[in-house]
Amino acid sequence: MPRQIGRFPDRRRVAELGRYYNIMGNKIKDELMTLDAADFSEISAASVQQNVKNMTRQMNRQAIKWSRRVMPETYKQAARVAQVSLNILGAVKDNFYDEKIHYRTIEEQEELSQNELMRANLSINQNVATYIHLLRMSKNSLMQIQAFDLRDEEIVSGLLDDAIREGQSRGKLAQLIRVHFKRELWERKFMNINGRNYNLVKYAQMVAQTRMRIIQTKSTVNMCNQYDNDLVEVSDHSTDCEICQDYEGKIYSISGRTPDYDYLAGNEPPYHPRCQHNIGPTSVEAIEVREVLGYA
Repeated sequence: MPRQIGRFPDRRRVAELGRYYNIMGNKIKDELMTLDAADFSEISAASVQQNVKNMTRQMNRQAIKWSRRVMPETYKQAARVAQVSLNILGAVKDNFYDEKIHYRTIEEQEELSQNELMRANLSINQNVATYIHLLRMSKNSLMQIQAFDLRDEEIVSGLLDDAIREGQSRGKLAQLIRVHFKRELWERKFMNINGRNYNLVKYAQMVAQTRMRIIQTKSTVNMCNQYDNDLVEVSDHSTDCEICQDYEGKIYSISGRTPDYDYLAGNEPPYHPRCQHNIGPTSVEAIEVREVLGYA
């Protein structure tokens, strides 16, 4: 059975980001809860929109700060773990390796991490605009489906079908819409990614975990290249995940040139959001020893 190569990422950093998004999510919810179709005010709506925009700007700044601190930290942590394994394997450091690759990788992953969080943050403004628009339309009893040029047209259409089927009025439809979006508020599904609403805390944590996993993999690969070590092994958690089962415990060649082993590119973790798998260095010699000792 292939050994498990340690569990990453640092859960404290994921929880740290989650706590911040939890605070901001509650603030956004409180802002939106001040609005009601029965007493809709354009002035209040404009104030809420501006307040939420200010909050998303704060969240963007936090996303940048978090990424700039955590991505380098995570990369270095994974590099230290890989180096210990490489030393045990007897790998020799290549003195001609371009050390700048490490820094370029960190900078690239910092940018990708903060951009993914910021893109999700900005979608909050779009969802808030949708919510306010529907409240406005409900107040004015303009419940014609063709009036909605929004992501929620399908939702509203379904609610209308239900109302008509049950012989209910347009006023009842307005109530159904308010109930639907109130539920979204309580669940804090303020982010919209590819047409689907997400709870902002869960989404931020998912991005954090996945991005940290990506940079760990890249750190390990870079360290293996620096030590001329071509083989890596996927961790084994005895997973029941259908996506990961085909990869778990497998050994890959970074260059694709080591006989009998598949090319790593396209097979590296994470294999899905929140994936728990990582890679660690191994070698042909280490694999042979394990086979002799019966650990394979």
